[in-house]
Amino acid sequence: MTGVRFIDVLALFVYARRKFAGLTQPEMAANMGVNERQIRAVERKQFVSRAALFRISAGVGLDAVLLEKGGDPNAIMAARHHQPRNRPLA
Repeated sequence: MTGVRFIDVLALFVYARRKFAGLTQPEMAANMGVNERQIRAVERKQFVSRAALFRISAGVGLDAVLLEKGGDPNAIMAARHHQPRNRPLA
């Protein structure tokens, strides 16, 4: 499967949001509850822990979902869109 890696998207969002807000890496890290090293690593598209990945993702408004190796991301999207909604019966 080819495509865009989540870390590529996350790095772009983190950098753009940080610059737009006029924050330094330490300031953004403090706002998200992670350390500066983790923000720097994401912006450089390097490894961070799962906990940091989820915190930073949520901090910039992205959902991070872990898949098993070879898992189908389309299955997750389909499941999210087919959840029953609370509608009154006619």
